[in-house]
Amino acid sequence: VSNGEPIEEIAGLGDGAIFRPQGSEVLVEVTSPSGELLWLTITVHNVDTPADLKRIALDLAKRGAARL
Repeated sequence: VSNGEPIEEIAGLGDGAIFRPQGSEVLVEVTSPSGELLWLTITVHNVDTPADLKRIALDLAKRGAARL
């Protein structure tokens, strides 16, 4: 990310996915069966610990990506 923010690549989620701890979000890229590029962004707020934030964001991203 251009501003030097740490990111973590997430394997096995869509065509590509990253977790942005400072943004409290997961970004997922999926190619539809028709070849259209789709993006899903999950942002989580008001979570007590960083571990819980990551766990919740990844769970929601997996559920959402499965529906695209």
